[in-house]
Amino acid sequence: MLSNVCERLYQLQPDMSVRPSLVEKETRPDAKTLVLTLRDGVTFHDGSTMTADDVLHSLRRHAEPEMEQSDEFESVSGMAKTGDREITIRFEQPDALFTQALAGDAGLVYNREQVEQAGGDFGTPGQGDACSGRTN
Repeated sequence: MLSNVCERLYQLQPDMSVRPSLVEKETRPDAKTLVLTLRDGVTFHDGSTMTADDVLHSLRRHAEPEMEQSDEFESVSGMAKTGDREITIRFEQPDALFTQALAGDAGLVYNREQVEQAGGDFGTPGQGDACSGRTN
C-alpha cells in the first residue's frame, strides 16, 4: 500500500520517460557517476523535512539483498551523501536505466527515524507510512 501513497525520486511519464520528482536536478560528471540534488522543502506526511540522510538510508535499504528492489542496485558500487541536499551514486559500469528504477519502488523515500523506530514492523498495519507526499 505504501507504494501508492508515497512519492519517488523520479516520476515515470506516459511515454516511459522519467522526470525528477523529489530530485531537483541530476548531473553525470562521468559515465559511472550520478549526482542527485534533492528538492528543498519536501516534507513527509508527518510534516518533518526530508533530508539527504533519509534518501541515502532509503536507497541503502532498497539495495539490501532481501529487499524486492535489490536487483535494481546490482551495478551500484557505492552511494554517499555528498552535500546537504546531494547524493552521489557510483556504478561499476554505466547504467542507463537506473533513473527509471528510481521512478519505481527503488526510488521510494522513507523517513529514516520512523523506519528505525518501527523496526521489523515497518509497513505493517498500525505503523506510520513514513513517506513523502507533500511539499512546501
